[in-house]
Amino acid sequence: MRTIDSVVNELHLLRVDWVKMDIEGAEATALAGMEDTLARFRPAILFEYGSSARDCIAFLHRHGYLVGQYDQRLNWRNVETGANLFARPSY
Repeated sequence: MRTIDSVVNELHLLRVDWVKMDIEGAEATALAGMEDTLARFRPAILFEYGSSARDCIAFLHRHGYLVGQYDQRLNWRNVETGANLFARPSY
């Protein structure tokens, strides 16, 4: 397994706008491996609400992200439960 930070560095990426994770409960581990990417690029993140969701939400809050959902009309809701969660920088 490789971290997102290592892949971003190896490929010399200049931008990371989006991260979508569907990795069956390993989201918290993936987030831990992308701290530099989060700090440098501030990508939006889409992930499923699962067993590690509370840890992911706490991690993302500590890194300056808002976590919630968009409804069908693309209105933002600050929620911490649901099938899919969206994280965006709070800037």
